[in-house]
Amino acid sequence: MVCVASFGFAILGFLQQTSDNSSLLVWPAIVVLALFIIVYSKWGRDVNRIKTNWFEIERRVASTESKTAEQDQRLADQQKQLQRQQHLMENLARYSISDYIFYQLRDIHRAQQTGGEFKYARDGSMWRNLRFMMDHGYIQELSPEPEHGANLKDIVQITPAGLDLIALRDQSEARARTA
Repeated sequence: MVCVASFGFAILGFLQQTSDNSSLLVWPAIVVLALFIIVYSKWGRDVNRIKTNWFEIERRVASTESKTAEQDQRLADQQKQLQRQQHLMENLARYSISDYIFYQLRDIHRAQQTGGEFKYARDGSMWRNLRFMMDHGYIQELSPEPEHGANLKDIVQITPAGLDLIALRDQSEARARTA
């Protein structure tokens, strides 16, 4: 800062020695130099807005840095919120249907994907499980009850909600295995 002050005194001395015409040209340079010193000094950090075109750009850069920091914080907050929502969705997928019924749904889906078989057993419990899946919207309505030994891959139509449940639960199980 001492260097800046001595430079300022040197300019004032120069102005006293110059003629009136040349001092008219030097004054704008001095004003611009003074504004640069203010902007780039520790006091200039508190300046919010300078209305000349050149310095307004400088303030925008400083403002952009603070906005970037704010947006980084918002992004981090949103990431935490998404992680909490993902955890809640995984819990809902996990506890909205028993493992036994879910595995039946997943095995029917796998049989449909691979061309395999999933045979229906007319034992009372399998029909009850299919009714549960129908009531909760995981498969489309079946009527009447399938015959014993029927291949469910050809009879059951899994709904988008059922496919989403399978994907979410498989993703959750894969994440649990790698953790």
